[in-house]
Amino acid sequence: MFNCIYCVKYVLVNCIEMRYNNGTIREVYTLILRNREGIKMPERKNSEARIRANNKYAAKAYDRINIAVPKGRKAELQAHAERRGESLNCFIGRAIEEQLTRDNEA
Repeated sequence: MFNCIYCVKYVLVNCIEMRYNNGTIREVYTLILRNREGIKMPERKNSEARIRANNKYAAKAYDRINIAVPKGRKAELQAHAERRGESLNCFIGRAIEEQLTRDNEA
């Protein structure tokens, strides 16, 4: 039988070798270390099935657009959106809608 310390050591070695390829190994590493230290883990907010259902709906209902901005510009945009009481996503969406309205009027 393996004891908990051996298991944690084994996971740590694998984490280093995998170089945190997809984030999953990092989560396993964190969970094992926290349990070993006796820290109570928080319960998951959503079940795996709920997460899959949410992702499936989002893929069906929404298109994704990724934008790149110069370094530091994201923080500036987030601060502006927060001052207006909206999320960055809402701010960008509103800006696009306003520009489309102006372009169609011209």
